[in-house]
Amino acid sequence: MGDSWVDFLDDLKDDLANELKDELKALSKEMAGQSGILNDYGGKLKKYTARLADGRMSKEDFETRIRDLTRMTEMRLLKEEVQASARAQALVNKTTDFVLNKLLAAVL
Repeated sequence: MGDSWVDFLDDLKDDLANELKDELKALSKEMAGQSGILNDYGGKLKKYTARLADGRMSKEDFETRIRDLTRMTEMRLLKEEVQASARAQALVNKTTDFVLNKLLAAVL
Protein backbone atom coordinates (compact mmCIF):
# COMPACT_ATOMS: atom_id res chain seq x y z
CA MET A 1 0.00 0.00 0.00
CA GLY A 2 2.88 2.35 0.81
CA ASP A 3 4.38 2.22 -2.69
CA SER A 4 1.01 2.60 -4.36
CA TRP A 5 0.28 5.62 -2.16
CA VAL A 6 3.62 7.21 -3.14
CA ASP A 7 2.89 6.46 -6.80
CA PHE A 8 -0.57 7.97 -6.42
CA LEU A 9 0.86 11.16 -4.90
CA ASP A 10 3.55 11.42 -7.58
CA ASP A 11 0.93 11.02 -10.30
CA LEU A 12 -1.32 13.53 -8.56
CA LYS A 13 1.48 16.06 -8.37
CA ASP A 14 2.31 15.66 -12.08
CA ASP A 15 -1.33 15.74 -13.17
CA LEU A 16 -2.03 18.81 -11.05
CA ALA A 17 1.03 20.61 -12.42
CA ASN A 18 -0.16 19.93 -15.98
CA GLU A 19 -3.71 20.97 -15.14
CA LEU A 20 -2.72 24.28 -13.57
CA LYS A 21 0.05 25.18 -16.03
CA ASP A 22 -2.36 26.84 -18.46
CA GLU A 23 -4.09 28.73 -15.65
CA LEU A 24 -0.79 30.14 -14.44
CA LYS A 25 0.31 31.06 -17.97
CA ALA A 26 -2.93 32.99 -18.51
CA LEU A 27 -2.50 34.77 -15.20
CA SER A 28 1.07 35.69 -16.10
CA LYS A 29 -0.04 37.10 -19.48
CA GLU A 30 -2.76 39.14 -17.81
CA MET A 31 -0.34 40.61 -15.30
CA ALA A 32 2.10 41.51 -18.08
CA GLY A 33 -0.69 43.29 -19.96
CA GLN A 34 -1.38 45.54 -16.98
CA SER A 35 1.90 47.37 -17.50
CA GLY A 36 0.20 49.05 -20.46
CA ILE A 37 -2.23 50.70 -18.05
CA LEU A 38 0.65 52.13 -16.03
CA ASN A 39 2.28 53.40 -19.20
CA ASP A 40 -0.99 55.06 -20.20
CA TYR A 41 -1.31 56.82 -16.84
CA GLY A 42 2.35 57.82 -16.96
CA GLY A 43 1.86 59.24 -20.44
CA LYS A 44 -1.13 61.29 -19.30
CA LEU A 45 0.80 62.64 -16.33
CA LYS A 46 3.70 63.61 -18.58
CA LYS A 47 1.33 65.31 -21.04
CA TYR A 48 -0.47 67.24 -18.27
CA THR A 49 2.82 68.35 -16.75
CA ALA A 50 4.11 69.56 -20.13
CA ARG A 51 0.89 71.49 -20.77
CA LEU A 52 1.09 73.11 -17.34
CA ALA A 53 4.75 74.01 -17.87
CA ASP A 54 4.18 75.70 -21.22
CA GLY A 55 1.02 77.51 -20.13
CA ARG A 56 -1.51 75.53 -22.16
CA MET A 57 -3.19 74.35 -18.95
CA SER A 58 -4.13 76.28 -15.83
CA LYS A 59 -3.02 75.18 -12.39
CA GLU A 60 -6.65 74.46 -11.45
CA ASP A 61 -7.22 72.36 -14.57
CA PHE A 62 -3.99 70.47 -13.88
CA GLU A 63 -5.05 69.75 -10.29
CA THR A 64 -8.48 68.58 -11.45
CA ARG A 65 -6.99 66.25 -14.04
CA ILE A 66 -4.48 64.85 -11.57
CA ARG A 67 -7.25 64.24 -9.02
CA ASP A 68 -9.29 62.49 -11.72
CA LEU A 69 -6.30 60.44 -12.79
CA THR A 70 -5.66 59.47 -9.16
CA ARG A 71 -9.29 58.40 -8.69
CA MET A 72 -9.21 56.40 -11.90
CA THR A 73 -6.01 54.72 -10.77
CA GLU A 74 -7.49 53.87 -7.37
CA MET A 75 -10.63 52.45 -8.99
CA ARG A 76 -8.56 50.39 -11.42
CA LEU A 77 -6.42 49.03 -8.58
CA LEU A 78 -9.52 48.09 -6.61
CA LYS A 79 -10.98 46.34 -9.65
CA GLU A 80 -7.73 44.43 -10.17
CA GLU A 81 -7.63 43.47 -6.50
CA VAL A 82 -11.15 42.04 -6.69
CA GLN A 83 -10.32 40.20 -9.92
CA ALA A 84 -7.13 38.78 -8.41
CA SER A 85 -9.05 37.53 -5.38
CA ALA A 86 -11.64 35.90 -7.63
CA ARG A 87 -8.92 34.25 -9.73
CA ALA A 88 -7.13 32.99 -6.63
CA GLN A 89 -10.36 31.53 -5.24
CA ALA A 90 -11.16 29.90 -8.58
CA LEU A 91 -7.68 28.38 -8.62
CA VAL A 92 -8.17 27.04 -5.08
CA ASN A 93 -11.57 25.61 -6.06
CA LYS A 94 -10.19 24.00 -9.21
CA THR A 95 -7.27 22.49 -7.29
CA THR A 96 -9.56 21.15 -4.56
CA ASP A 97 -11.97 19.65 -7.10
CA PHE A 98 -9.12 18.08 -9.01
CA VAL A 99 -7.56 16.48 -5.93
CA LEU A 100 -10.92 15.24 -4.60
CA ASN A 101 -11.87 13.74 -7.96
CA LYS A 102 -8.52 11.93 -8.16
CA LEU A 103 -8.94 10.62 -4.62
CA LEU A 104 -12.48 9.43 -5.33
CA ALA A 105 -11.40 7.75 -8.55
CA ALA A 106 -8.60 5.96 -6.69
CA VAL A 107 -10.95 4.76 -3.95
CA LEU A 108 -13.86 3.70 -6.14
